[in-house]
Amino acid sequence: MEFGQSIRLKRISDSSGVLDVLEFGELGIAKFQRMYMLHSVAESSTRGGHAHKELEQYVIAASGSFTLHLTRFGQQKSIVIDSPEFAYYIPPLTWRDLDNFSIGAVCLVLASAAYAEGDYIRDYEEFIDASEVAQAVEG
Repeated sequence: MEFGQSIRLKRISDSSGVLDVLEFGELGIAKFQRMYMLHSVAESSTRGGHAHKELEQYVIAASGSFTLHLTRFGQQKSIVIDSPEFAYYIPPLTWRDLDNFSIGAVCLVLASAAYAEGDYIRDYEEFIDASEVAQAVEG
């Protein structure tokens, strides 16, 4: 799956409301080890500012909106995420920043593994170096 690619969740709606359903098997990741939410973020704040060596994630706007900025192998994408109907894929070795949080925004993240500080790349130059090595191996 391409970085930043969205998948539409199954939507069931009737007069009482809407239910958006995500079947984990549909994502190509057999199971998730971690779920977390970013919320109560000041409108002028930026979150993220890192990449992961192996972790895969899906990002969903559970409420409100925010912008997801992704960089992978020299390509950049900025995606306004404003609907709980879609989940956006972040593969390993993808730098991410989130900003432009609306008041009341909730960013729901599903992660393929539990928290491991050693999986983080927090220095952008280190990320570029790791990306170049990985791209050379893949390509």
